Amino acid sequence: MADYLPLLSSVITGLFGYFIAKFNANSVLKQKMIDKDLEKSKQEEVYEEKIESLKIQYEQELKLKEIEHKHSLEKLEAETRMKVTAAQAEAKIKMSSAEDERILKHTDRFLTDIMSGENGMMNLINALSASERGEDTSEIMKQLIMNKQSGTQGKQFQGGGKSNSNNKRRNVKKR
Repeated sequence: MADYLPLLSSVITGLFGYFIAKFNANSVLKQKMIDKDLEKSKQEEVYEEKIESLKIQYEQELKLKEIEHKHSLEKLEAETRMKVTAAQAEAKIKMSSAEDERILKHTDRFLTDIMSGENGMMNLINALSASERGEDTSEIMKQLIMNKQSGTQGKQFQGGGKSNSNNKRRNVKKR
């Protein structure tokens, strides 16, 4: 047995060494797994931070785009309003120029009628000079209108039949 004692002691020492080595290996393995878990959790935290920063960046970009879109809509509305206002002003100018033309035609016709009446030119000159002096021209204008009406009535009845007979002759020749 004494011969086996050194062998037994070396086997026991070997077994202890084996168990200690296995325990150390398990401890190292567990530590490595713990380190991997820590690293994973750190990476997950980094990823979560990146995701959060990307979310914030995306939200900011979205807000900027909304603001830009809103400004572009406001700009478009302002441009449209300006175009509509310009078109309305242009239409008013055209209408006023058409109205001015109409008034000028009526005034020209009125003046022609007044001058063709009895003493029409003289009454018109008197009305204009009285107007320049600042006098009341209502009486003179009444006289002008009455003369206009009398002058127009005279024209209506003069030579009316003659023009009809000329028209009849022209119509007969055309056929």
